[in-house]
Amino acid sequence: MQNKKGVSLMVSYVLLVSIVLTLSIIVGSWIYFQAKNPPRGSEICDGVSVTGENFVCDPVLKTLEFDIVNTGRFTVHKVLVRVDIIKGDIVRTS
Repeated sequence: MQNKKGVSLMVSYVLLVSIVLTLSIIVGSWIYFQAKNPPRGSEICDGVSVTGENFVCDPVLKTLEFDIVNTGRFTVHKVLVRVDIIKGDIVRTS
Protein backbone atom coordinates (compact mmCIF):
# COMPACT_ATOMS: atom_id res chain seq x y z
CA MET A 1 0.00 0.00 0.00
CA GLN A 2 2.79 2.46 0.75
CA ASN A 3 4.55 1.91 -2.60
CA LYS A 4 1.61 3.29 -4.59
CA LYS A 5 2.40 6.83 -3.48
CA GLY A 6 5.94 6.59 -4.78
CA VAL A 7 4.81 5.21 -8.14
CA SER A 8 2.22 7.96 -8.65
CA LEU A 9 4.83 10.60 -7.77
CA MET A 10 7.26 9.12 -10.29
CA VAL A 11 4.53 9.01 -12.97
CA SER A 12 3.73 12.67 -12.35
CA TYR A 13 7.42 13.62 -12.77
CA VAL A 14 7.66 11.65 -16.01
CA LEU A 15 4.49 13.27 -17.34
CA LEU A 16 5.72 16.73 -16.33
CA VAL A 17 9.08 16.27 -18.06
CA SER A 18 7.48 14.82 -21.20
CA ILE A 19 4.99 17.72 -21.42
CA VAL A 20 7.80 20.27 -21.01
CA LEU A 21 9.91 18.58 -23.70
CA THR A 22 6.97 18.37 -26.10
CA LEU A 23 6.09 22.03 -25.62
CA SER A 24 9.72 23.10 -26.03
CA ILE A 25 9.96 21.19 -29.33
CA ILE A 26 6.71 22.74 -30.60
CA VAL A 27 7.74 26.29 -29.61
CA GLY A 28 11.26 25.83 -30.97
CA SER A 29 10.04 24.60 -34.34
CA TRP A 30 7.51 27.46 -34.53
CA ILE A 31 10.24 30.05 -33.81
CA TYR A 32 12.51 28.42 -36.41
CA PHE A 33 9.71 28.53 -38.99
CA GLN A 34 8.95 32.20 -38.21
CA ALA A 35 12.64 33.13 -38.53
CA LYS A 36 13.00 31.38 -41.90
CA ASN A 37 9.71 32.70 -43.35
CA PRO A 38 9.20 36.37 -42.48
CA PRO A 39 5.85 37.95 -43.33
CA ARG A 40 5.64 39.38 -46.84
CA GLY A 41 4.20 42.84 -47.26
CA SER A 42 2.05 42.74 -44.15
CA GLU A 43 3.35 46.04 -42.81
CA ILE A 44 2.34 48.47 -45.55
CA CYS A 45 1.59 51.94 -44.20
CA ASP A 46 -0.40 54.65 -45.94
CA GLY A 47 1.64 57.76 -46.63
CA VAL A 48 4.96 55.90 -46.96
CA SER A 49 6.39 55.89 -50.47
CA VAL A 50 9.92 55.54 -51.84
CA THR A 51 11.19 55.54 -55.41
CA GLY A 52 14.46 54.57 -57.03
CA GLU A 53 16.37 56.83 -59.38
CA ASN A 54 19.66 56.82 -61.31
CA PHE A 55 19.96 53.06 -61.78
CA VAL A 56 23.42 51.78 -62.73
CA CYS A 57 23.81 48.04 -63.32
CA ASP A 58 27.16 46.29 -63.79
CA PRO A 59 26.52 42.70 -65.00
CA VAL A 60 30.20 41.74 -64.73
CA LEU A 61 30.47 42.62 -61.03
CA LYS A 62 26.79 41.78 -60.43
CA THR A 63 26.18 45.14 -58.76
CA LEU A 64 23.21 47.44 -58.88
CA GLU A 65 23.46 51.03 -57.66
CA PHE A 66 20.59 53.47 -57.35
CA ASP A 67 19.37 56.38 -55.25
CA ILE A 68 16.36 55.93 -52.99
CA VAL A 69 14.16 59.02 -52.70
CA ASN A 70 11.47 59.39 -50.04
CA THR A 71 8.33 60.72 -51.73
CA GLY A 72 5.94 60.07 -48.84
CA ARG A 73 4.77 62.04 -45.84
CA PHE A 74 6.78 60.15 -43.19
CA THR A 75 10.46 59.59 -42.43
CA VAL A 76 11.71 56.20 -43.60
CA HIS A 77 14.54 54.66 -41.59
CA LYS A 78 14.90 51.32 -43.36
CA VAL A 79 14.17 50.03 -46.86
CA LEU A 80 14.54 46.40 -47.91
CA VAL A 81 15.05 45.66 -51.62
CA ARG A 82 15.39 42.17 -53.06
CA VAL A 83 16.70 41.72 -56.59
CA ASP A 84 16.38 38.61 -58.73
CA ILE A 85 19.88 38.15 -60.17
CA ILE A 86 18.78 35.71 -62.89
CA LYS A 87 16.00 37.86 -64.35
CA GLY A 88 17.38 41.21 -63.24
CA ASP A 89 14.01 42.31 -61.88
CA ILE A 90 13.21 43.82 -58.51
CA VAL A 91 11.32 41.04 -56.73
CA ARG A 92 10.04 42.72 -53.60
CA THR A 93 10.44 45.99 -51.80
CA SER A 94 9.23 46.86 -48.34
